[in-house]
Amino acid sequence: MEERLLSLFVSMLNLGLAGGLAALLVLPVRLALSRAPKRYSCWLWAAVFFRFACPFVPQSPLALVAVRRQAIVTELQYQAVPHIDTGLAPLDGAVNRLLPAATPTTSANPVQLALLIGARVWAVGAVLLLAWTVLSALALALRLRAATQTEPGVYEVPGLETPFVLGLVRPRIYLPEGLNGEERACILAHERAHIRRGHPLAKAAAWAIACLHWMNPLVWLAYWLLGRDLEMACDEQALADLGGGQKKVYAAALLNQAVGRRVGVPLAFGEGNVKGRIHRVLAWHSLPHGAAVLLAVLTLAVGAGLLFARPQEAADAQTGWPVTEVTMALPAGRPAGTLPLALPEGWQVGEDGVITTADGTGVGAVMLGMTMDLPEDLPREDYYKAAMAELRLSSVMTLEDYTPVSSGDSWEKATAVFGISDYVLSDGYASNAEAPLREHPAVTEFDWEQGIYALVWFDPDCFAGLGLTDAQAMEQVAQGLGALRTAQ
Repeated sequence: MEERLLSLFVSMLNLGLAGGLAALLVLPVRLALSRAPKRYSCWLWAAVFFRFACPFVPQSPLALVAVRRQAIVTELQYQAVPHIDTGLAPLDGAVNRLLPAATPTTSANPVQLALLIGARVWAVGAVLLLAWTVLSALALALRLRAATQTEPGVYEVPGLETPFVLGLVRPRIYLPEGLNGEERACILAHERAHIRRGHPLAKAAAWAIACLHWMNPLVWLAYWLLGRDLEMACDEQALADLGGGQKKVYAAALLNQAVGRRVGVPLAFGEGNVKGRIHRVLAWHSLPHGAAVLLAVLTLAVGAGLLFARPQEAADAQTGWPVTEVTMALPAGRPAGTLPLALPEGWQVGEDGVITTADGTGVGAVMLGMTMDLPEDLPREDYYKAAMAELRLSSVMTLEDYTPVSSGDSWEKATAVFGISDYVLSDGYASNAEAPLREHPAVTEFDWEQGIYALVWFDPDCFAGLGLTDAQAMEQVAQGLGALRTAQ
């Protein structure tokens, strides 16, 4: 249960990151469109809330939201040096400096505890907000039982403070009693514009999304601005329907209905920036056809850019290191195994699997092999120990401090400490209990479905010249490790 909750919480963090960035991108565009009809801003907010809600978005190099879809992974809780990878270096650097490293002496590292607490707080907050929404809607429904229908879809309610639209499938317009003819016509034109454009359903969806992202201040900013823009867009549409000669009457209707308090439901006529709305109403004029077409094209272009995600980049882009394709023979007539491995500039992997720096110094090795028929319920972190014991190599090789970095249904990548005997390094594979074991930082990857594994190990402190500790370097190597595969 906790794992599912944590996975859902991490998914919401990733969606919140993408949606928040989209919201920040829309803000200057909305400012530039301040004199344009507000329907264009509403289209952009639709794209923003789509990014907050949908984890599956098409990929394009033209995407404006330059953040990885999996910037935060659940394996963050297990990482020795926790880090996020958004694709935005300044953001990554600022956040990663704040993430505390794992403490070997404790049962759970600080990031794991923070994620678990955050997931629980988020779940409780989202449930409470959604429950409050349902209860508020029920309370309002009870209050509206006294409503009287005056025409199809229009109801009057005694004591109602301000008009509003309520309902998702068949929205209804609710009006206070005693409205005069001109004021009533203005209000009905406004509320019917909401209904024709599907605003009741759109704002309800935006509210539900905001409840799920309640911990993210940018979603509330987007929701607030969306509400303002929806109201002003319908002011403009109502004036277009009524005719420009109704500006003063419409502005007076806004002023009169602003006196009543908000009813706490979406799409209330008198809510929002009434002063700003009155100024826009008095200054309103219809937009020339050519300008409307140009604005629509520009808005759709920006909106499309917000809907796309950047393509998942290769490992060299993730680490900043070029990728080397390591191909080695496998035993028992199996096709050769290939491992994309990101290494610092100038480092190479020879045909024998030895890793060398730009000056030819050996600093590690790559080992590819076949998985063995071991018990299905064997924990993945114990696989190498069991395999080494089966091959009678346990006295010359060890694998400790196994820490998963990322995984799928049939594969897993991890960092580890690899112990190997001096005897092996000098004279080949053989058991020699007297030869000392030397520990090396390492990364591992195995694929149960293909039946192959990889082990990449390095000499201690060989990354010091790059300003990286062994733990930091292994995290980076593991992130840049490509999919292990066999030749077809």
